[in-house]
Amino acid sequence: MVTHAGMNEPKVPRLWVAFVLGWLLVPIVSGGFLIISQPAALRLILELLAVGAIAGLYIWVTLRDSLGPNDLDPEGPTGVEIRRRLLLLGAMALLVTGVTGREPKTESWWMAQNVVVAAGVALPVRLAIWVIGGITGLTLLGTWQLTGRPIPVTLILMVFGASGVAVRQLTISVSQLRAAREALARTAVDQERLRFARDLHDLLGHTLSLTIWRSEERRVGKECRS
Repeated sequence: MVTHAGMNEPKVPRLWVAFVLGWLLVPIVSGGFLIISQPAALRLILELLAVGAIAGLYIWVTLRDSLGPNDLDPEGPTGVEIRRRLLLLGAMALLVTGVTGREPKTESWWMAQNVVVAAGVALPVRLAIWVIGGITGLTLLGTWQLTGRPIPVTLILMVFGASGVAVRQLTISVSQLRAAREALARTAVDQERLRFARDLHDLLGHTLSLTIWRSEERRVGKECRS
């Protein structure tokens, strides 16, 4: 990962981890519905592997590749980082599409929640809004094609994605405030050290001047007595 000089790897907060792991319930439930639907053994294995891949990609994007030093920088993540995250999100979306197309009755399209949440926590705000909106629209069209009727509840994906954006922005803001506070504390310490060094320099200069003056005074006194 490319990092800016002087910036440390940010620590993923507990709120972020709890929020992310909570959404793992969706692929778990989807896997359960696939088992209940009782497709052929090989087909079931492949579909469960796809669900596992969705969960794995989701964890990787949200916990390993969504909060780096560049995300805390005002310029945001680099183009390489954004493209990598988009590629992983695209892979998740394709897997969700594949599973949903194979087993439309299990409503596996709900796993699109994981895609929009991952987009919300991994991408800059403006790009995340576009991606979340696009995934929501494609999910609405896809379920319409599969069921023959629109499913308005799919629009709730926008809310789920927005919650991811909110968690990301809150985390970044808190991290930036903490970094600013630490920088101010370091500046205060540096200024105190400088003041102490300046006072010490003045004290030593005064002491040296006084010593020289007294030595000169004694020398003049001796000369006068002699």
